[in-house]
Amino acid sequence: MNFWTYFPDQYVRDFVEFCVADFPISTEKFYEYMPRDIGLVGDDSNRIYLEDSQLPEGLKIVFTEKAVNCCMVIRSGANIKNSRVSFKEDGQFSYVGTDAILNGVTAILLGIRDFVLVGNGVSVTASSSWSTGFNSGVTGNGLIVGDHCLIGPELVIRPADGHLVIDLESRDQLNKSVRPVVIEPYVWIAQRSAILKSVRVGACSIIAYGAVVTRSCDQFSLLAGVPAKAIDMGRKMWLRNNAKKSIQIQKFYERRFLRDCPNGG
Repeated sequence: MNFWTYFPDQYVRDFVEFCVADFPISTEKFYEYMPRDIGLVGDDSNRIYLEDSQLPEGLKIVFTEKAVNCCMVIRSGANIKNSRVSFKEDGQFSYVGTDAILNGVTAILLGIRDFVLVGNGVSVTASSSWSTGFNSGVTGNGLIVGDHCLIGPELVIRPADGHLVIDLESRDQLNKSVRPVVIEPYVWIAQRSAILKSVRVGACSIIAYGAVVTRSCDQFSLLAGVPAKAIDMGRKMWLRNNAKKSIQIQKFYERRFLRDCPNGG
């Protein structure tokens, strides 16, 4: 299988390649399972691909009756605790990158061909709620969390709204999302924040405690407030701690992105 079949939109493919290093195009080097092979309930058209041989003990995967042709991909070293991914429609896709740490994440995919991708080295400390929302008839709806993002507790992400607003004459949905939520690599998101539909958060940005992000921002931005306003941080970057690995990761993204920062020199 070629994973790109789940992303017919080139716009989405470009963001996947930009945000997630070494995203696997095919199923080679993965263990392939149907749900029943690993004790799950679900249609035989669904697949789980594991780079390690066993499903992480802390992850619960749910396939509803409508969930067909769905795909879950988990890379090696993923550390997952108290987390749940629910597939509810046709052709949905979820991905967890190498060495990602997910603690208390609930991800619900609601619409046909919706997706949730978590990049390499992403760390979610506790209790995050991610729902793709209702986006009737729109492809390319979902969420991409770029590599090495740090996410605090109680983050809510909604790539589309949780309910529909309907024009009573045409019966069309008026509140559709126009693009997926994209969180570029190395973003620090503080506790009790929310990121809403069609938002793109630039790399190396910081989202402050309690911010509600409704608009996209450039790289190296500080977002704070309700709704959040973006302030250019210029030549400043966040650092998780003084550990050698943390410093190496920061240096990597400094080299990758600082040249593109408006005030980066």
